[in-house]
Amino acid sequence: MEDYIDKEYYMTKFNPEAVNKFWDLCGDIEEHIEDKEWDLTRKNNKRYVAFYDGYPIVFGVHFHSNNRFHIFFKATPDMINNIEIPGFEFVYGKHPKQLMYYFPASEDIDLDLFDEHFEAAYENITRKNK
Repeated sequence: MEDYIDKEYYMTKFNPEAVNKFWDLCGDIEEHIEDKEWDLTRKNNKRYVAFYDGYPIVFGVHFHSNNRFHIFFKATPDMINNIEIPGFEFVYGKHPKQLMYYFPASEDIDLDLFDEHFEAAYENITRKNK
C-alpha cells in the first residue's frame, strides 16, 4: 500500500495529460471549499481524491480512466432540485447514497453547475456528524 499518494504517483500510473486535468480539478474543488469556508480535509487515494468531514467523505473526484472522470457527492436525488446536468452522464445507486456525474477527462468543467450538489452533500454529511 502506498503511504503517500500525490500527483507524481498518478503520473506514473496514468496518462500525464489526464493527470494534469484531474489534479487541476481537485485544486479547483479545494478553492471552492475555501470560498465556502468549509472545514474539509483533502485525501488523495489511489484512484480518487475525496474531501472529508472527519471520517465520512462529503464529495470527491474519481479517476475512472485516462479518458473519463466522475465527480461524486454523498447525497440523494431528493436533496437536489436539478439532478440532471446537461453534458454529464448521471448515475445514482451504484454506490449507496452517492450521486455520480461522468465526463470526459479532456473537458474543463464549471463547478458552479454543481453548487447545489456541493451544498447538499456538505449539509447531508456535516449534519450527521453533529
